[in-house]
Amino acid sequence: MKTPILILIFATFCFQLQSKVLIFTYAFNRPDFIEIQHKTFETFIEDDYEFIVFSDANDEQTALDIKTMCAQLKLRHIPIPQEIHDRPYLPRIHGEKKDNIAVRNVTAVMYSLDLMGFNHNDILVLLDSDVFLVKPINIAALMDEYDIAGRFLSPNERESKEGKLSYLWHGMAFLNLKTMPHKRGLSFNCGRIGATSVDAGGYSHYYLRQNRHLALLQFDHLFSNEVKCSQCEEQREPTCRHNTEVLQAAGLDKNQITFLHTIHNGEADGSGFRSVEFFHNNTFLHYRAGTNWEGEQEEYHRQKTEALNVYIQTILEEKVTCNE
Repeated sequence: MKTPILILIFATFCFQLQSKVLIFTYAFNRPDFIEIQHKTFETFIEDDYEFIVFSDANDEQTALDIKTMCAQLKLRHIPIPQEIHDRPYLPRIHGEKKDNIAVRNVTAVMYSLDLMGFNHNDILVLLDSDVFLVKPINIAALMDEYDIAGRFLSPNERESKEGKLSYLWHGMAFLNLKTMPHKRGLSFNCGRIGATSVDAGGYSHYYLRQNRHLALLQFDHLFSNEVKCSQCEEQREPTCRHNTEVLQAAGLDKNQITFLHTIHNGEADGSGFRSVEFFHNNTFLHYRAGTNWEGEQEEYHRQKTEALNVYIQTILEEKVTCNE
């Protein structure tokens, strides 16, 4: 009678391993962001989860810094072989450059899915390296009735030969791999669909179109550059502090409002890269362009990171106080 019991214990142990929520992020530089993600996950996630860092650093020192940070935090660290960017790993359109930020990003994402993600039989969360959890969340409860949750985007509203385009942003994608059919058919590649160029995640359009019965949850979204007062918007002021009532009406709490009133929130040319985003009832914060692919001056990111650290430290301390 001992053997069946041992088998049952082993099977239960294996099931428990598989029933963890997995969270993948992709570190290119900014090892400090790994620590912020780790601390906020520890504080606000109510599930049994594992946070795994895929390192896509392309220089030895940054790769070492990321590995060291993961070791200090006791996180699983998986380096992405840099040669996959030269193959290319994914189908590429003629003329696309391997060092294009979108191309590099989706290559890392698909490598992680092929290596580990698609083998998982539970919930998998893909997050950009500059997306941070700022409020409590139960991921299993969130995904109980959904196959996929996140941000579904469209490059434009016009019809192409493939139909109206909609795709899943890879920077915040919740995948219920227990219920998703043909999951290995999901691709986050970028390129062209018909006559339309699509950014990172664009090729998920094909999976969504081929599996129209999927239960999808679209996260609500607040783009901070869109909630300035009319005067600051007209004068293209980088920071607006006259919009407290608007931000309160949008559901932002006092710490989030203070954070927005501290940072540069937009820029003179209107591109919006200096803004931040809140998702899913303001539960996630997207720092935006954290790898500095847009080439901002060092002082800009120093000030923005300082404001971020103050905000994160405040909400972590408040959570600890509430639990005491």
